[in-house]
Amino acid sequence: MVIADLRKRGAARPRRIPTLRNTINAAFQMSLPAAQVDALLAALQSKGYVVIDNAKVTYALPAPGA
Repeated sequence: MVIADLRKRGAARPRRIPTLRNTINAAFQMSLPAAQVDALLAALQSKGYVVIDNAKVTYALPAPGA
């Protein structure tokens, strides 16, 4: 769900960590506790879909259907 939302945003994807955390939470209608947002962010990082360098975020999202 989060990957699809980020893919849909195209060039308008969040470039900073706080904005990305807010985007993840917004995908779930702001209903996630901070621990779950952190877990989702960590999962995206561990799979290599999100790379955080200092405070900047870059993406390597999988192709649709992959």
